[in-house]
Amino acid sequence: MTLSILIWLPLAIAVVAGQLPARITGRLAAAGSLVTLGIAISFLARFKLSHPGLQFVTDQVWISALGIHYKLGLDGLNVSLVVLGCLLFSASIIWAAFREWDKPRVFYFQLGLAQSGGLDGDLLTSRQFYQTDYTKPLLFMADGEPLSTRAEAQHLLGDQWGMMNETGSYPGQTWLWLYTLWYQVEPFKSSENADILVMLIMTVLSVALVCIPFLPVIRSIPRWIPMHRLIWREHYRALQTPANPAS
Repeated sequence: MTLSILIWLPLAIAVVAGQLPARITGRLAAAGSLVTLGIAISFLARFKLSHPGLQFVTDQVWISALGIHYKLGLDGLNVSLVVLGCLLFSASIIWAAFREWDKPRVFYFQLGLAQSGGLDGDLLTSRQFYQTDYTKPLLFMADGEPLSTRAEAQHLLGDQWGMMNETGSYPGQTWLWLYTLWYQVEPFKSSENADILVMLIMTVLSVALVCIPFLPVIRSIPRWIPMHRLIWREHYRALQTPANPAS
């Protein structure tokens, strides 16, 4: 049994519960939360305190060119937090199952999505237009060496000058993803001149973007594939509707 079941089981139950009659949605969600809690407790029971590092590891290559993996694991800190989270969600869903809600399907779907971790991004929201401060979640996750080792391998420790080494407490601005992406792929990843190569690539792309209105074929694509009319269909429909004659 892999750790993936703790992520996908609550989400699957939430999707199924959202398609059932409202009167049994809460019961199914409560039963599913208890199953998830039992699975989490089984991981806790099988956890070996004398074993260093991560346990119950799932490591699957997702995007090999970028070195992106789907990787899960439990260590001594988060195994207890996983069980505690499942316990709190089970108690909350069981409590909610004995009450009436205006939109029970949406309500229990959101609870299942939250239990699977799909709403964790809401915990990072702020009043800024761009959310860039991930200091707290990074500190929470920095309880061992795996993340720091990976950051060192990706040159993210801030001890080198470069586009992706931001100052302050931010681990890189989100709107610079196109710049930082090049640092993760070859040949830029292993080049000693990665900075100047990335600057040249982005300069060429920026010039190409400015020249789009003057390129004969590319500038005609919106006329051949009028996606803008689909996006703003209400606007174009209103333009085609004749105005009411004045009384």
